[in-house]
Order: sequence, then structure tokens, then C-alpha cells
Amino acid sequence: KTATPLVVQPFTIMFSWANRHLEKLSETLAPPPSTPQHRFLAALASPSVRDENAALAVLNDPVEPLDPYAGLNQRGMTAVHVAAAGGAAAVVRELVLRRGVAIESADGEGMTALHHAGACGDPPSALATARLLLEEC
Repeated sequence: KTATPLVVQPFTIMFSWANRHLEKLSETLAPPPSTPQHRFLAALASPSVRDENAALAVLNDPVEPLDPYAGLNQRGMTAVHVAAAGGAAAVVRELVLRRGVAIESADGEGMTALHHAGACGDPPSALATARLLLEEC
């Protein structure tokens, strides 16, 4: 039993080394998209990865800001739909209260920001976003 770690260890080290080099190679051959749409979607990919500051930075980028009315995916979701779906209340507040984005607008499936907020996978964030949409907007 003591010999097993000695045999496994070289394979673990070799696999780790190969994995690091493959990651570098993949970023060289196909770098991650850097459009405002991709950066915004990446920032709000899911409630567990939510980075509201990064999403707000994309919205406020002086060089290449995100068009808040542009469809961001095949479902026709705009920035307010994506922010509500991710439970990003601060981003929804920026879009609706400061930029005047209409909360009644529906995506390609007929869902509004309130629908998306209700479907958010993080109940506290869903509640905060829905409350914002209902009470402040």
C-alpha cells in the first residue's frame, strides 16, 4: 500500500503539467471572447458566479459599452433580463432607474425581467430583485 502513492504521484504530476499547458494553448488558439456582450454574460453567468461590479463595469465602459437593448443570446434576452435572471439587483437598478430601460419588455419567449427574477436559482437574490422591480421601478 505504501508503494501506490509513489506510482500514482508521477502520473498526477504529469497530468497536472499537461493540463496547464493545454489551457495555455487553448487560450492562444481561441482566446475567450472579449465583446461587451460576452463580458456581461460571463459576469452574470449564474448566481454562484455573479460579479455585479464586472457587469456594471461593462455597462459603464467608456470605450466599448454594452447596448442595454441588444439581444444577448438566442432567446432574445437583453441586459435587464440577464441581470434579473442572475439575481443582480444592483445591475437591474442601474439599467432601469438610471438608464430608463423598460421592465415590461419581453424576451423572445415572452418573459419579462420579473419572470426572470422569479426563476433565479438563488432565492434571496430572486426576492431582492423581484422586490426592486415591483416596488422601485
